[in-house]
Amino acid sequence: MPSKAPGAVRGARWWSRLRGGATAPARPSGESPERYLRDRTALALKAVLAAVLAWLIARYALGQPNPYFAPLAATLSVYPTVARSLLEGAQYAGGFLIGAALAVPVGMLIGPNTAGIAVVVLVSIAVSSWRRLGDQGGQVAFTALFVLLFGGEQALGYALPRLADLGVGLAVGLGVNIFVLPPLHMRPAADTLARLGADVGTALERLAGVAADPGDGTWDAWRRAEAEMNTRARQARRAHDRAYESLRWNPRAAHRRDRPSGALIGALEQLTGYCRATGHTLRETVGEEGGRTGPAGAFGEGYCRLLRRIAPLVRRFAEGDGSGPDGLDDAWRAQHALEKQVADRRAALDFGDLENRLLQLTHRMLAELTGSETPGGR
Repeated sequence: MPSKAPGAVRGARWWSRLRGGATAPARPSGESPERYLRDRTALALKAVLAAVLAWLIARYALGQPNPYFAPLAATLSVYPTVARSLLEGAQYAGGFLIGAALAVPVGMLIGPNTAGIAVVVLVSIAVSSWRRLGDQGGQVAFTALFVLLFGGEQALGYALPRLADLGVGLAVGLGVNIFVLPPLHMRPAADTLARLGADVGTALERLAGVAADPGDGTWDAWRRAEAEMNTRARQARRAHDRAYESLRWNPRAAHRRDRPSGALIGALEQLTGYCRATGHTLRETVGEEGGRTGPAGAFGEGYCRLLRRIAPLVRRFAEGDGSGPDGLDDAWRAQHALEKQVADRRAALDFGDLENRLLQLTHRMLAELTGSETPGGR
């Protein structure tokens, strides 16, 4: 077999990374460096094991002279989750088959010349954008050129043994990823959700400071807390989705009782939105950012205390199973007292529409923590 084959294999890895199909993505935001290093080390060792096994099986069990596609396919089918491995493996196989199917007739009819190269590259690039190939679309052009240039007019005879290498590599790679410490990502998701709850609680405390004393310092503190909260919310959603994906087709999932809670991440995202909306409404109440006039008198003081009551409830809610935390009764009583105060003002034609909007937002926060829009007996 020609000596250029290893270089071509390296070219496939480079092309795959260029297309975004690398097996080593950047560290997920919100995941600890220690956890990331441990996961990446395990994944790298599994990729090494898969590549070596695929080479040995194809070379010595099947008798292939230079089965370089076997370790390549094995490496490219080892991903951080079993479901992702299955998807990427299928897409890689699809890209290979399409590329080979393009190269065989071109090799037979045109040959491995300038015109043949132009045809396979043109058609391959057009086909590689097919969404079902995902990040493995680049394999179409690579395989087509590889089969055309190395197979020439006997492209079919060259491609068939490579199909055997591909099958061995994919089977070994998927088998290693499924049966050798199949990865689960439950703990990072739970940790990130807890941190999101802590950030929402901190943001609520900063809003309480704004309600009590809407000066420049309290607004700056709120803006910083809001930015951190929004970033953490995006991290939490990604961590939750990754944990959910890690359960699919994973034999270890059958022995795990804990599951990513869609209700919990949904509730925390709602609480994040309500907190953000409260900040925007407070800004309307205050007026200019540098202003010193907050919510009127007793209401402002009561609203400040209410936000400070809700903050620790959100933290405990995120750390638990999503059930209502202790302390909700006191928060609901404070909420209802403020609602009565605003209702009395409206009855006296002393309207407080912005105050009513602020109370609607805290009502929704408490309802989210309670799990019901109409908490009975509160």
